[in-house]
Amino acid sequence: MAALNNLFFLATVPPEDIQEKVKTIKLIFKNRFGSGHALNSPAHLTLIPPFLWPINKKKALIQSLDQFSRNESSFNVELKNFGAFVPRVIYIDVEAKNNLTDLRDRLEKYMDDKWNILKLLRGNKSFNPHMTVAFRDLTKENFRKAWPEFKDKDFGAAFHVDKIVLLMHQQKQWEIYHQSFFGKN
Repeated sequence: MAALNNLFFLATVPPEDIQEKVKTIKLIFKNRFGSGHALNSPAHLTLIPPFLWPINKKKALIQSLDQFSRNESSFNVELKNFGAFVPRVIYIDVEAKNNLTDLRDRLEKYMDDKWNILKLLRGNKSFNPHMTVAFRDLTKENFRKAWPEFKDKDFGAAFHVDKIVLLMHQQKQWEIYHQSFFGKN
């Protein structure tokens, strides 16, 4: 019997050139530290963590995201250096998180008012914008090896956020399913 729900999450996704830079870092973690789980999704900044959604309501979800996005204005995000959630997560940090936090707050309120999304969330509900490069399969021992190397390493990139991306879980991978572009650019 086919699943009645799909697993989705909402994020911002950087352009292809930054995707490739981040993928290179993720590959370092896979090859040197045995942590390849972050390769199962494109580089992203999560806005709404994973939630189960009925298959028969996917179109309505997309229409809601498009409606929300029409009233949003684009802004820039700067990625800078590395951070960690000890003892298992290493990420690229975000400078000046206010625009992302404001977007996330508006999106969460909209989605909760319309769909009661907070009851559907499967992941951590706290919000600290970051771009994960190693987690879940990064052992504590390999974290202790990797973190001293990455904690002072420089990384810098900036991109223009002009859409919300709906990602869907497909056969152990997260894939971009829909993009809702901002209307006030």
